[in-house]
Amino acid sequence: MISRYDLELGVILFAFVVSVTVSIVVDSSLVQALAPAAVVGIIVIIDACYLNPPINEEYRS
Repeated sequence: MISRYDLELGVILFAFVVSVTVSIVVDSSLVQALAPAAVVGIIVIIDACYLNPPINEEYRS
């Protein structure tokens, strides 16, 4: 079964693949194209690590 964290990793990968593809099609610099993907990656990581961290149900009160 796919977990929330697997989907978040997929979103990060998808953002970078799309940004590289757009960079090739539009013929812009790679750095300009990767900046939005990096922002998406940072937001997803913040969500996964701080806003919705994995919780072990055994230790939950």
